[in-house]
Amino acid sequence: MHTNTTLCAELKTTKPTSLRLVGITGGIGTGKSAVSDILRSMGYVVMSSDDIAKDIMEQDDVRAELRSAFGNDIFQDDGTYHRPAIARLIFGNHDRAQEYRERINGITHPRVIREMYRRAIEQYHRGQTLIFNESALLFETGLYTCYDSIVTVTAPLPLRYERLRLRGMADDDITLRIAQQLPDEEKQSRSSMVIDNSASLERLHHQVQEMLAGIQ
Repeated sequence: MHTNTTLCAELKTTKPTSLRLVGITGGIGTGKSAVSDILRSMGYVVMSSDDIAKDIMEQDDVRAELRSAFGNDIFQDDGTYHRPAIARLIFGNHDRAQEYRERINGITHPRVIREMYRRAIEQYHRGQTLIFNESALLFETGLYTCYDSIVTVTAPLPLRYERLRLRGMADDDITLRIAQQLPDEEKQSRSSMVIDNSASLERLHHQVQEMLAGIQ
């Protein structure tokens, strides 16, 4: 975390002062992507740390580091990642899951942060002065310090379970994933703004509009 915080402080000195970078975060199943989709439909640039990480993980040096750290079991015979095996390593119910998450994050996060900033500045030079990035683990990893503002998306636990079951997740897996993230209450207390994604899509649109009015 300290490395990420230091890197964010370094990168912030390179960011144009008129560029506002806003992080969108929230626990699994809260509906971060729904907020991102609304913003994109309104013409805003919304990046995704998950998408950037997928690109980063295809780089030869990253693949080599991950192979060195975790062996060949995280790769399939055709050389592609064995994503269920990776998920078991970092989210599984075993004693070393946190250690493995930290090792993978240590390899990928600094690269993701740098690439996120590179893409944001590239969009700034195309005329975008307000740019969003969706990321699930801003507070857990220290990445919240990379942003000018943080928006946390929340939803009641029963609704989150319902949404995640529809995505094919078992209750035990949902419980484990939620336990590995900070509670919503702590995220809310550390955020610039909070969006409650538990009502209608119309209500969600209204809250996004309120959020935009508050940060512009």
